[in-house]
Amino acid sequence: MAAVTSPVKYVGVNMDHGLVSRGLNIFVPSASAAQNIPISAVFLAHFNVHTGYELKWSKSVDEISLEGVEFKALPSGLHERERDVITFVLPAKGSKGVDDLLYGVCVFHQNLKESESGDRSTVKMYSLGVIVDPYKHRSNSLVTSSGPAWKPANFSCGVEHVEELNQLLDNWKEEDGYDSFEKFFEAKSDIVNVMSTPSSPRVQRILPSENAKEGNHHYLLKLDSLLETLGPLIFKVWRCSLLRQRIIFFDAPSLEESCAFAYCLSILSTVPQELKSLIDETTACNLQFNRPIFSVGVSDIDWLKTLASNEDGFIAVSSDEIIMFKNKLYDTAVQLQREDASSPVMFQSKAKLPGAVNVPALRATQRDLKRFNVLVREYELYKDSDITDDESSLDWWAQVTEPLSWRYLAWSGFYWWASAGEKELMDDETYSEGIAGYSEIGENGNERLLSIVGYFQSLTKRIFRTVQDIVGDLDVNEPIVVEYSDLVEMGLDPYSSDDIEFVIEFIKLWWNRDAKVGSSLGNLCCFM
Repeated sequence: MAAVTSPVKYVGVNMDHGLVSRGLNIFVPSASAAQNIPISAVFLAHFNVHTGYELKWSKSVDEISLEGVEFKALPSGLHERERDVITFVLPAKGSKGVDDLLYGVCVFHQNLKESESGDRSTVKMYSLGVIVDPYKHRSNSLVTSSGPAWKPANFSCGVEHVEELNQLLDNWKEEDGYDSFEKFFEAKSDIVNVMSTPSSPRVQRILPSENAKEGNHHYLLKLDSLLETLGPLIFKVWRCSLLRQRIIFFDAPSLEESCAFAYCLSILSTVPQELKSLIDETTACNLQFNRPIFSVGVSDIDWLKTLASNEDGFIAVSSDEIIMFKNKLYDTAVQLQREDASSPVMFQSKAKLPGAVNVPALRATQRDLKRFNVLVREYELYKDSDITDDESSLDWWAQVTEPLSWRYLAWSGFYWWASAGEKELMDDETYSEGIAGYSEIGENGNERLLSIVGYFQSLTKRIFRTVQDIVGDLDVNEPIVVEYSDLVEMGLDPYSSDDIEFVIEFIKLWWNRDAKVGSSLGNLCCFM
């Protein structure tokens, strides 16, 4: 039996850069901590219906290449919105993978209201953004008390500038020139000035306070929205990310939200430090994170092909539908909104081959559905909606979930009888394992978000430790046989062919061993 994971606890650590939760072994930087990384470039991109894309103005240090940044800053579909925030990455010079990336954040504005005539030729579309190189100033890297920088701190570089960029673009007129942008660049790129800025207070917040302007744009604040949007599919997407697949979100209401989804999924699927001792050191180093590369478009196709050849996993978002049909660029896609569907649709890349017959959409398992119901209850998801009071509103949860199998129904009925009707109570306790609800964390919204992250980390630990219990006792040449009861121990669904395939791929990826799942359901009823 795998060890039971207790609810996470939160312990503040006296640091200059943020607050660490020792129970989770994770660190989320405060906005003021991120401000201690100087920007490498500022740019203004413009789209004109007559002349197309244009890099209107830019200034950078160290001759950083901004080639193609105007396409990154003005992705497809933005013309339908008045404002948005776009996050993206640029490969560093000489980089061929996802290890050394420059992170960009820009704000998009267009004067839709001022162009009341509907004449698109009079509409002005601009994006003002920054580029940050988190690896340049390694001596200033955010560190925890127990080791090197937590890489996801790099993934959010630049977001702390969003509010100031919005103000700059709001107040800018083309005839004014670029003096205000120049001053911003000089203030934010000066390493002496930026590095000497004290972080205050000394014990930082986990996330910016709710009344702080920069806090409105922190990626992790969209975690609730990710769960509510995906429903039970959140567990399916999380498992795909544990396999370090190439995942792309499509058709989000805004790019700011979808980019936040990419970040949140990366955090949920991060492998806790304490598990690194269970696997090969090189594997642990290379696969600990599934990196978010945020917004990608047609201009990124060649780079995405390079990532495919390197077998680099990533989490991206796109508003370019053509990417969906480039089936070799990704493994799994998630359409968040679709005109012909009332729920998100998740599919493997082969499902969207042009001219091919679609394969069935990927679905959550019955265990995922039950676990999601517990999440909704314990963390009060959908609290701003009446969805939990309207059974018809929950239909889409069932639509994205695999139907009950006859074998499950048979075993479930037998187990209910054998347990004298206590099965439902036992199930509830199992699915609540690892959750710290409001009764334990109170009303603190930041700790609540980290508690959700901690819950997913507890699920990750459960899978890794169960597999290690199986693999650890075997000789390197012995075949690995995973019993159905082991899948139950991992929190997976032994009745789901997708979960069975997941375990086989998981062991191959993390232990580089071939495995098979046993065919006997002999003692399964003892676990369900």
